[in-house]
Amino acid sequence: MSVLFFDKNGINVSYADSDSSGNYSSGGLPAGAYRVEFETPHYGDAGKYVGQFYSNKTSLALATPVNVTGTNQDTGINAILAKGGSISGEVVTLAKGRPWKTPRLIFTISTNTVVNYGWSDFTGSYQVAGLPAGNYRVHFYNTCPNNSEDYYNKKPSLAVADLVRGDGPQ
Repeated sequence: MSVLFFDKNGINVSYADSDSSGNYSSGGLPAGAYRVEFETPHYGDAGKYVGQFYSNKTSLALATPVNVTGTNQDTGINAILAKGGSISGEVVTLAKGRPWKTPRLIFTISTNTVVNYGWSDFTGSYQVAGLPAGNYRVHFYNTCPNNSEDYYNKKPSLAVADLVRGDGPQ
């Protein structure tokens, strides 16, 4: 997991990676107020968890500020991440209904913000995990051969893409 530190202007000023036990250290932050994000990778078992901001907040704007004072080590800035839900399916070609063999980047979007993403495999199957319960628009993006874009249920744009219900925490 990565731990990101944002200054009062919302600029990411530092980060740390946690060890296998979840411990981390920011090291070297000057005195001031920071907001902290606990971010999970978008792959493997860790990608099944929903990231959050300190103290169990859903956005940078709502995050509880952490005051760093001089050279003292502040402790107890922790998070317990919940397992998220997922959206899965298969990407097929429009003409033949066969699996799309070129990997596609799959975004899940809520209120015009990318919540999480994943890739389709060579059989066309995909799963995007680590999603809070909610409704999402699914955006398929093919980086090759021609940077094509599609949306769930063959819709022409994000604005009119059908909503898909994320199944929420497991």
